[in-house]
Amino acid sequence: PIPSSAMNTLGPFFQPAGRFATMSTLLLPTAAILGFYFARKNGLEDMVAVDTKLRVALIIHGVYFSVLPLMFEGGLDVAGVLLDKLGLNSFGHIPEKPDNLFWQMTHLSGELFFVATVAYLVMATLTFVPRWTLLVPLAQVAYNLKNSLVWLVLYKWFSPTGTPNYMMGADFLTIFPLAVIYALTFLDGKAKLS
Repeated sequence: PIPSSAMNTLGPFFQPAGRFATMSTLLLPTAAILGFYFARKNGLEDMVAVDTKLRVALIIHGVYFSVLPLMFEGGLDVAGVLLDKLGLNSFGHIPEKPDNLFWQMTHLSGELFFVATVAYLVMATLTFVPRWTLLVPLAQVAYNLKNSLVWLVLYKWFSPTGTPNYMMGADFLTIFPLAVIYALTFLDGKAKLS
């Protein structure tokens, strides 16, 4: 763990691996999405069937994300207390004196989860979607899997506390199968014939 004196000197949002190393992890989801884009560049406007696997994946993803805006904006403190009581809190805690940056990031997180929830649940109601729309859930799972790598494997270099975020193991077990379904559908989904 990073000594608290170093954390106080470096600030509450210090990243042990450094800003360059942290930003370089963004190359992983970027490379994944560029790979998907170029693999199907000529078929992005094709209509792909929303089969049962894709529909179930989108519903699971949408329902999973639907509770997060409420939790982030209205119950983050309650969730932390409950996890503390269960001995499962590997996330951390709300700062004693949250500032406007913390407040803003909380609402922006809620906003992005809300937008994803709407997109996934609407897509799940359709019979066909343009192939390019699958880049939305693919981008989310690619970024999510990058986070899983940082939180669960590379935490020694990235975590301000030097500890893993074990609760995100459950997130990985949810997101990884969804990523496989989205990837296979994007790459192999049959286009609707006109």
